[in-house]
Amino acid sequence: MSPSNPLEPRVWFALYTKPRHEKKIAEKLNALGIEAYCPTIIQKKQWSDRVKKVEQPLISSYVFVHCTDAERALVFRVEGALHYLFYQGKPAVVRDAEIALLKDSLKYSIVAYDIQHVSPGQTLELQKGPFKGHTGTVSNIGKNRIDISIEALGIHLVLDRG
Repeated sequence: MSPSNPLEPRVWFALYTKPRHEKKIAEKLNALGIEAYCPTIIQKKQWSDRVKKVEQPLISSYVFVHCTDAERALVFRVEGALHYLFYQGKPAVVRDAEIALLKDSLKYSIVAYDIQHVSPGQTLELQKGPFKGHTGTVSNIGKNRIDISIEALGIHLVLDRG
């Protein structure tokens, strides 16, 4: 990596990648000395003969890159890095606080929720985990899951019962 101006600020950019290349691209960028972050979650996957927990990117086809504006082009040395997300004709900048919030919220592992006697349309206040204190609306109840929308955060949670 070429030396950069120490006075130029490092900011987070959203890098669009080839599908299913997110984790590998983040690893390669970090190896090149370019800080990259690929938020991941653990999901249960059902195969015909077993259920397995798999680590998957939280946001498909995106990696966050922390670099100066002058260093932005260096990411394209890694195969699979396609282009940056743009906003109003400029590369979109993700605030440090948003990345910190994302990292912090993914630290939690929600072990179990004991939710009884709920119905679609009902409002609940979450008592545990990264969304503690937020209010959500139950949108769907299935045999093994409950879907809750948290409008204030613009997210949709799926709580797995098993």
